[in-house]
Amino acid sequence: MALFVTCLVDLFRPTVGFAAIKLLEQAGCRVEVPSAQVCCGQPAYNSGDRPGARAIARQVIAAFACPCEVKQHKKRERAEARSQKSPNVVLN
Repeated sequence: MALFVTCLVDLFRPTVGFAAIKLLEQAGCRVEVPSAQVCCGQPAYNSGDRPGARAIARQVIAAFACPCEVKQHKKRERAEARSQKSPNVVLN
């Protein structure tokens, strides 16, 4: 199980993150904290930097997605791009 630890927890309340890991491990979970997660994007979003928040969100999603999900997402993006060029394409 991957645990999403926000930058705010990491910087201001790391004991909360460690307590969450301990609780999950005591419940029998094997916990990983992906090193690729760096921020949740909330500070960027709150300051009005929507493009920056969007880019950070994509990094977080990539950090937590399994390879099969990433592949499916990329296929869907390509299909959506093709459908914008051709209005007769129907996506499920």
